[in-house]
Amino acid sequence: MANKKTEVDRQLNRRQMARRDREFRLQRILTLAAATIGVVVVALLVVGLVIEISQARKPAARVGDVEITAKAFKARQGYERWMTQLQIMQYQDYISQLSAMQLDATSTITDAATSDDDTAAFLQQLQVQVSSLENQLKPDLASAYAGQVLDAMIEEELARQEAAARGLTVTDDDIQLRTEQLLGYDRDAASSVMTDTTTLTDTATITESATATPQPQMSYDELYKQFRTNVLDITRFSEKDFRRMVEAQLLSERLVEALGETVTKVQDQVEGTVFAVSTEEDAEALRTRLNDEGADPATIVEEFDADDDSATIGYTFTWVPVGYIGSQIGTDVERAAFNTDVGKASPAVYGNDGQLYVVFVTGHEERELSESMLSSAKQQAYDTWLSEAKTSKVEYLDWEAAVVSE
Repeated sequence: MANKKTEVDRQLNRRQMARRDREFRLQRILTLAAATIGVVVVALLVVGLVIEISQARKPAARVGDVEITAKAFKARQGYERWMTQLQIMQYQDYISQLSAMQLDATSTITDAATSDDDTAAFLQQLQVQVSSLENQLKPDLASAYAGQVLDAMIEEELARQEAAARGLTVTDDDIQLRTEQLLGYDRDAASSVMTDTTTLTDTATITESATATPQPQMSYDELYKQFRTNVLDITRFSEKDFRRMVEAQLLSERLVEALGETVTKVQDQVEGTVFAVSTEEDAEALRTRLNDEGADPATIVEEFDADDDSATIGYTFTWVPVGYIGSQIGTDVERAAFNTDVGKASPAVYGNDGQLYVVFVTGHEERELSESMLSSAKQQAYDTWLSEAKTSKVEYLDWEAAVVSE
């Protein structure tokens, strides 16, 4: 019975049977190969997914004990890049509006030439802004842009940690109010106000155009829905991360005020006029006019404004403390200002920009800081704290591997 052939075998000759066996073996080989390839593909996909998850969790930087992950860093870059793109689009829209206004003005005899000049100057300013923003988004500058984003995230985390250490907090309503302001919603405004709150509306031509046909203010829910759809959903930046960003910005402001409490309100200050001159001979001639001939500094400023030499400039400053002039044009110029008698012009000194300066001092006394100087001093105290905190707490890791270029 073991050697008995089947009905099929009796119908096949020896050659046909051999071919059938070869085909059967080949089919088994192909089946096994396909199964092996399938296993390898699945394994590669799993490995790729594991690597991707690992890379996403890999920190771009470490702030104290808190890590800023590559995933969070990429998400923030996407958000910031899109917000920059939206700003470019907004500026371009203003440029189109102003260009149309210029064309209309050329056909209207009653339009003043000064208005045309103002519009042209503002157009140029907007175009410079657009060019600057577009340059920031260029692929070859992606690393520099990402570095700025990472520094912002680091500052926010440092602010959270310092605020917690000082017991500084912000409420949910604080975050809500700031979000409303960012979206252009004014909870206390009348029903007929524009929702566009960009600083560009400070310019008269834009304000008049924008408010010519006022529209009812959209509800906050409508505005936030648009923001979520047009920004958060597109960039995949979560609402939670957005709120944390807003919270950190508010905490930074609380820190500015807290650190500003250490600023001395009454400080040694000077006021006067700074003159930029071309040569040391010009500087001595200027000092002779001011010190020996009693020339009026304001008259010389007007002369400098009217001449064709771009290197000669004169401008007046009002009551500034130590540190202000130094931060603007150099510590040597500041030292000259504070060491020169009232009513006299200082010796010529070089500023940080290589320009030669003479300072005429009109006042020098201990006095309370102005509101603007106090605000500047508070910000300086915050900046000093931030610089020290970055040095002691921040570790930059493999952040360049998570740079987004588009």
